[in-house]
Amino acid sequence: MPLTSRIQDFASREITFGEAGKNIVGKYGREAGHRIMAELVAGANEIRNEIILSMRNTPKSGRLYSRGYSKKGKPVMHRASSPGNPPAVDTGALLRSIIADARFTEVEVGSIITNPPYPIFLEKGSAKHRLEARPWLEPAFKKHEPGIRDNVRRVLNDIAEEMHR
Repeated sequence: MPLTSRIQDFASREITFGEAGKNIVGKYGREAGHRIMAELVAGANEIRNEIILSMRNTPKSGRLYSRGYSKKGKPVMHRASSPGNPPAVDTGALLRSIIADARFTEVEVGSIITNPPYPIFLEKGSAKHRLEARPWLEPAFKKHEPGIRDNVRRVLNDIAEEMHR
């Protein structure tokens, strides 16, 4: 069964079994669809957790800069991650925005921040904003995608065996 995935403009990944999923539900029933979706949801949650851990544990070895001043008038400093590493946590807004969302035949994992679109700037970089990429979504997705595919394949094999008993 072909799983498809695509990156969205606002820094999220959609994983779907679309038409193939509808055919499976038609052939094997809703329970088959629920079992496959359970694997997709579990995989999306693994990706989400990987993203969060990568941001929390990224080396803070980039530029040190002031983000403004505290109420006491002291500079509030932030050390960024170096290019190529996941972004370092600053305010925590991006970290809190990481979600895994399930629909009929798809799950989506990524950031719900769309305005300003800084999650995609961090993921891909931005020449306009002089920001080098600090990928956080694709590395997590690439790490877990093979396991998700294997788990869905296993469930499909189990369903097929059950139907032939």
